[in-house]
Amino acid sequence: MKNLIKVNKNWMFDSKHLILTETEWVKAEDLKVGDKVITITGKPTVITKIMRCKKRPAAKKIKI
Repeated sequence: MKNLIKVNKNWMFDSKHLILTETEWVKAEDLKVGDKVITITGKPTVITKIMRCKKRPAAKKIKI
């Protein structure tokens, strides 16, 4: 079973996934609250919450 790391509200990574910070690439499991990571737009954002979980949360049902 994979170890997953949920960062902020909506990012989910395998614990070994490499994440680009302002200074280097780090494993998701090594991230800490307060670290600055580079987003898909190329801008830095601060990590405000990290949650470690064993399985991916169930998807929410949406009525259309």
